Amino acid sequence: MKRSIFLKMLLVVFITGVLVLLFIGIFFGMMFHKDTRDAVGKNLRNYADYIVRDIGIPPDTLKAKEISKNFNIDIRYEGKDINWASSDKLPAIDEVDGSASHHRFRFKPMWLHYVIVTNPDGSRFLFRYSSGKFR
Repeated sequence: MKRSIFLKMLLVVFITGVLVLLFIGIFFGMMFHKDTRDAVGKNLRNYADYIVRDIGIPPDTLKAKEISKNFNIDIRYEGKDINWASSDKLPAIDEVDGSASHHRFRFKPMWLHYVIVTNPDGSRFLFRYSSGKFR
């Protein structure tokens, strides 16, 4: 009995579609898995600490502006004597999270991450990591 080429092609297309959906599901499952979010959060917190050490407390605003521009990071500093932000669109720190812990990491939408760093003197930094099209 001859099998139709149409049925063979239909079977190939169907199997390919199922495999593509399976791989997409696995990819997004890994991206949103808690371990992945925790690893991303840890790296972003460490990166924030490096930036704080680099720009100082209170921040050298020229250096902070340069880092913000070069690395696509929005930076806000709120202290006793100075309040500064690299972008007018960056919310106040209390709007993101009112917590006073040393590090707070917030996974907003997939493309937008906030890190709050509280310094020993009570001043705070807010870092927003995002892709350029969502800034």
